[in-house]
Amino acid sequence: MSQPAPLTAVPTPRKRWAWLALLMAAGMLFGLAAMLGITVFSRRGRLPRLTPEAFATARQRWDAQGPDDYNVLATVSGRQPATYRVEVRGGQIRSALRNGHPLRQRRTLGTWSVPGMFGTISSDLDSQRRVADGTANATTPRVRLRAVFDPQLGYPIRYHRMEIRSHGGNYEIAWEVQFDALPVAVADPLPDQVP
Repeated sequence: MSQPAPLTAVPTPRKRWAWLALLMAAGMLFGLAAMLGITVFSRRGRLPRLTPEAFATARQRWDAQGPDDYNVLATVSGRQPATYRVEVRGGQIRSALRNGHPLRQRRTLGTWSVPGMFGTISSDLDSQRRVADGTANATTPRVRLRAVFDPQLGYPIRYHRMEIRSHGGNYEIAWEVQFDALPVAVADPLPDQVP
């Protein structure tokens, strides 16, 4: 004698639609989560656009609170990658090295001090302004600028410059700055005067 087949529940059409709706909702949630993750990941590390106001605020902070004694390590990427080390004492450049070799040309000596970096950024902002207001000439570069400044002292932490060209590839340069403010030197006490 044969055994009767076990009873299996046959899902009703309503249960099938409920499962299908649940699977679709789960798939949509997974898709949204994946898109959000991709968006967050792709924007990680992206610098904000540089505005003249952000630059002016950073420069004012530096002028008000920037130390006279500091060291800078600037790592530059782009067509001519390099590492610059600058020592500033009493507001004057004591040494400036590019990839371990001394910079000797007067025009490049101060480029990687904080005032020198502000000068470079200011020039780029001026080019951007001239292009925007129609006063640029044929040699004025069209640039997109992004930057982050130290919130306390104002020095540039990261800077990105992209020159937009109509022919050929866009020229990009970026720097990342490690800054070390040195403690204020304590003045030597005057020797006691003998009466």
